[in-house]
Amino acid sequence: MTDRKDNIFVYALIGCGYLFFCSAVPSVIAFRITGMAGVEANNCYVPLAFLTGIIYVWMVFSFMKEKMELTGNITWKGAAEAFVTAAVLFLVINFVVSPFVSLLFPSSAQNYDASVTDMMTTPVITFFQVAFAAPLFEELIFRGLIMKRALRKWSYAFAVMMPALLFGILHMSFVQGISAAAAGIVLCLFYGRRRSVGLNILAHGLYNGMVFGLSLFIY
Repeated sequence: MTDRKDNIFVYALIGCGYLFFCSAVPSVIAFRITGMAGVEANNCYVPLAFLTGIIYVWMVFSFMKEKMELTGNITWKGAAEAFVTAAVLFLVINFVVSPFVSLLFPSSAQNYDASVTDMMTTPVITFFQVAFAAPLFEELIFRGLIMKRALRKWSYAFAVMMPALLFGILHMSFVQGISAAAAGIVLCLFYGRRRSVGLNILAHGLYNGMVFGLSLFIY
């Protein structure tokens, strides 16, 4: 069953809310506390973002009256597929999609490189952010809530494309956004196959962890 909350406008608001509460708000608070950018601000930002993420996800699921499911349909075969999915994503996104997009949008690529360089000044806390916190919250919202509900109302193709494109747009960068949208399509297809938020979190976390490892080598 669907209700009046199941529309693209509401889902867009949920995505924008995630960007606001889990990125903008902790960034401002971290800057206010430390009075500076860089290592000190990032050390403060990541724990704040994790806390606001927990609060925001709980608020959204409560508002939508949706059950939060993390452990359903988890199998060893599914975990193996999550690893393969992450590995394929890593190879395709980082060695095909991102280089091509960087050629099209060089200034966006430079800005992305600068932001990654800043993040790698705090590798331990950055790893926690990209390999655990971000996959947890993003999969709960974009697959465990938006796609799950979209499948009840719209076609399978639309339920895959809509959260993936929204996921990409919210990255607010050509290089990151296009790569994130492509990754989002694959993660949506994986969710459609396995119907397990837990396995999606695993695949997303493994992929981000691989990207983190590559970033350590490059930056």
